[in-house]
Amino acid sequence: MTNACGNANLAQLEFLIEKGLIDVIIDVLRNTEETKLVIACLEAIDNMYYTVKEERDFPPNENPITIKIYEAGGFPLIEGLQSHPNREVYDLVSKIIDQHLEVEDPNQS
Repeated sequence: MTNACGNANLAQLEFLIEKGLIDVIIDVLRNTEETKLVIACLEAIDNMYYTVKEERDFPPNENPITIKIYEAGGFPLIEGLQSHPNREVYDLVSKIIDQHLEVEDPNQS
């Protein structure tokens, strides 16, 4: 999963997402406590963002990865993993949130 997301081109990634990859990743995050699986899922999410960014730089709230994660109910899961006892999980979650999920409030100046 992580390798497929990291080595895919945009067309291949779109195919995987269309077939439900993000739903599967969010399901695994929702149903496992196995640290290695959590890390693999987070790395896959991070890799998907980088693949999309190589092709086009979407505003955060228009990124198709962000939209799919939101639709799958993944935001609370990802945010909740900030309290995971494993440092690598914490670091990956922080990176994903800081680099990919931060959305600026348009009402702030």
